[in-house]
Amino acid sequence: MASSSSVAELSVPQPITVDPRPSKKRFKTTHKPSRKKRCRSKLTSSIAPPQPFCALANIPLELLAEILSHVSSTKEILALARTSKYFCHTLVADQTSGFIWRKARENAEPEPIPPPTTPNWVGRESAYAAFLWDGGECEICKKHTPKMYTSFSLRVRLCGNGQCMTAWNRTLNFVPAIEWIPALESNQVFIGAEPNVTQYYPQEMVFHRRGDYDAQALEDCEAALNVRNLEDLTKLREKEARKMTLIMELAVQLFKWKEKWTDMKNEVKKRNEALLKATALREGWEYWDLKSSQTFGLLLRTRNSSLEDITEADLDRLLPTISTEIFNTLEHRKRGAAEAVYRKHCEAIAAHYQRLRSSESLAGRVMPSLQEFRRLPVVKVVQSRRAAGATVNAQDVNTGVRDALKGVDLAAELKSKTPTLLSALIMNEVQTWRDAAESLVCQKLLGYTKDSEKGEWRNLSKNKLNPVERLDARFNCKKCGKTSGKYVELGCLDFSGVCSHSCIGLDEQGKGAKPWSVEQFEVDKPAVQAVTELLKVCGVEAEDPNSISAIKALGNTILCLSCKNAPIVMNFDNLLRHCRRHAETQLQVLTNIEAEAILRQHPLTLGLHAKITDPSWSNIAKRTAKVFGCRHCVKPSHEPAIQPRTAPEVQPEAESGEIVAVNPDTLQIKPQKKVVLWDYNALRSHMKGKHSLEQFGDEDFFMVEGGQVW
Repeated sequence: MASSSSVAELSVPQPITVDPRPSKKRFKTTHKPSRKKRCRSKLTSSIAPPQPFCALANIPLELLAEILSHVSSTKEILALARTSKYFCHTLVADQTSGFIWRKARENAEPEPIPPPTTPNWVGRESAYAAFLWDGGECEICKKHTPKMYTSFSLRVRLCGNGQCMTAWNRTLNFVPAIEWIPALESNQVFIGAEPNVTQYYPQEMVFHRRGDYDAQALEDCEAALNVRNLEDLTKLREKEARKMTLIMELAVQLFKWKEKWTDMKNEVKKRNEALLKATALREGWEYWDLKSSQTFGLLLRTRNSSLEDITEADLDRLLPTISTEIFNTLEHRKRGAAEAVYRKHCEAIAAHYQRLRSSESLAGRVMPSLQEFRRLPVVKVVQSRRAAGATVNAQDVNTGVRDALKGVDLAAELKSKTPTLLSALIMNEVQTWRDAAESLVCQKLLGYTKDSEKGEWRNLSKNKLNPVERLDARFNCKKCGKTSGKYVELGCLDFSGVCSHSCIGLDEQGKGAKPWSVEQFEVDKPAVQAVTELLKVCGVEAEDPNSISAIKALGNTILCLSCKNAPIVMNFDNLLRHCRRHAETQLQVLTNIEAEAILRQHPLTLGLHAKITDPSWSNIAKRTAKVFGCRHCVKPSHEPAIQPRTAPEVQPEAESGEIVAVNPDTLQIKPQKKVVLWDYNALRSHMKGKHSLEQFGDEDFFMVEGGQVW
């Protein structure tokens, strides 16, 4: 209502007055715009779309009025007035255009719209039309609805939901009629028609708003205490009753007209729906395909709104366009069904890949990454295979997808426990890819070529490990330089990690879009040097098949001699990451007694760093607790070196000083007065600031449960 009245109260723009006095400023006659402005104007003129031409705005007002006098209601004129400022000024602001609205109101279907008789609507035809046709907010759910007022007298608009109607009924009181407050136009909205009873206002029993009814009852109670107030209240209510009589008369007339308009709209809707079904049957189309087409759907909604029937001539004129739109809809549905089949195949391939990866990892065999697995010839053909039902003509998209998936048995075929031809072909492709990857890694990364000193690798003996399976075969990705999964804590990749590696953090249009290649990897020299040094200390050859189990059996007995601040003991996995902080890592293998003597006060907790850095909500609270200590700051009473078990030659002098052999029993860490504890973020700052360690692992810190340690 507020928006309608604001439109109606627009004033005619005032004429522009020009000052007859000449301007004192002299304008340049040879002004040239700057280069930047000239370029901008050229760019704007070339990109800006042309303004749409409206022939209706260029005709005289008399012809415009004659055209608009044939519309079926004021709803069309109201829509035209809101299209541009010109039509708003011509049809709304100009008071002489009222006859156009009146003529359209008289031509309305199914009967003329009642004229505005109340003082607030007299002479405001545009605002009266907006009051009648505009949508608004639902009284209950507060959602916007394009429907008319449910009650013109109460100014109530409902969205049509049954729950909203029930909830609104609870806000009314069914009481004897009170003349000075608005009431519902008809009781049959809730009660229904009763024989020999007037169904429209005025009635003996009516519906009033509960708020209005309670307010007038409160006024009666307050006026009963003062006779003068009672007389003033009586006069005021007589005035309000006379005014409310006019309002209710107009509201009842509008309510009756709305009922007839709704009945006629339903009849027109039924006739148009019947024509729609007949046309769909005649042309061989689906009912919903024809109804949802853009051209016919717009025609149907427009004709139903204006209470006009769709004719055969209208359909004959639009039939080619509608046929093209339905064809495009069917093609879109076919593509959607084919994409659903392809998506289903991709999910089946991914599930089969996970099953193969689990079984192959248990058997000690490597697998390619999922992206490379999808690029295998057999998998590529199977994944893009079309189902027999992918081109069905379904009623809707869901039915089309469901019918298209009926013939898809790829998931069941791959999930079968009995060997099938398809699973055998896939395993053959995987083995072929695995053999090619081994050969390429040996040649291009490890240097086993015909022209090299190592020569071409040929597995002639079972007593020698394949070079890619040895402990010193460690690699890094040159593209992303990152690792994932279990290799995050290791900091490097073995042959299995190289095969299953997918670059992290690269966009699809960059390097990450390229397929897997051996050229994207390089040998991790710090890790290879550290592993070689460890094998040398243990006296084990890298090609020995028992070397892997021998190194794993060491456990937490590897001592780093390159760390000068404190004895740092670790296992093999910690060593692969620890070695990156040293230019050349020097190692020594301790006995279990010697390792326990160093780790007696603060045992080494494997996997602690991975658990603390895991981005889960449960670990966020653990990172904020001050329970972490630095092993580099816990120093022994003296700094001896321990003789290795293999008794290699020991240099008498080293960079850090003289090397002295001691009894393991004397290797006791003298407890400090107090161990400083930090939270995890503070520990990171401490490691970087004092020890220059941007990355650290389980061997560099410890966690104390239960508070401070003395």
